[in-house]
Amino acid sequence: MSIAPATAFTCYTPRAFLLVGLAALLHTTAALAEADFSGVWMGVPNGGLMRGDTSSMSAAGKEAVAAYEELYGDADSEIGKFCVMNGMPSVMFPGAGYPIEFLRTPGRLTLLAENENQVRRIYLDGREHPGPDDFPLTRLGHSVGHWEGDTLIVHTTLLREDLDWTPRSDQAEITERFYLVDASTVKLQGSDFTAGVETLGDDTVMVIELTMTDPKFYNKPINYTFYYQRLPDYVTLEYDCTGALWEEYLADHLAKKQAEAAK
Repeated sequence: MSIAPATAFTCYTPRAFLLVGLAALLHTTAALAEADFSGVWMGVPNGGLMRGDTSSMSAAGKEAVAAYEELYGDADSEIGKFCVMNGMPSVMFPGAGYPIEFLRTPGRLTLLAENENQVRRIYLDGREHPGPDDFPLTRLGHSVGHWEGDTLIVHTTLLREDLDWTPRSDQAEITERFYLVDASTVKLQGSDFTAGVETLGDDTVMVIELTMTDPKFYNKPINYTFYYQRLPDYVTLEYDCTGALWEEYLADHLAKKQAEAAK
């Protein structure tokens, strides 16, 4: 007859129980301190650095913009209609009337921008940024975040050079601070492009303080402050488009210019 081995168990001393309980309490307290950004949010337009504003750009930045303008300056500047995603930081600019849905899952905050179906993944699991050999440079870059009380701090890097939206080089890095305030503490300005900003869905406003540093293209950090209102009954829609239209348009535009110059 075989005898089953004794079931293993751990004996906790009163001190061990106290430490385990304290760790659980700290974890619960930290979770409660984190702000709830879940839901659909609409930004309130308040400007931003757009193409052509070179007031704080370095010589290298101005040279890059000038070279781009020489080739494509007389092209159609409304590249959004050619389905080109604007990437960071422009995707966070309010003004075009497209909302962003915030989805919180374990270890991640996902931002689903209705504009161009752009998806930002902000990793909150303590991971570091990958190296440049392990992750491609993209318009949205790679984002990691951590909590400082009820404020979410997000750092984004691995951004590709971009001259057709907000100019930036591949050395650009972006830091954002997300936090919630009561609507009574801010003055929201409506616009013709954003619907419903005069009547808030609730009394909460999300503040996003964004700083872009780019030692190659800019002489100083670029700072923005954005305000978003929660729209509890809004459902984001599909943005049916493809960015290949813009690349085809630019190639055709440049070919026509070269043909004219060759005459």
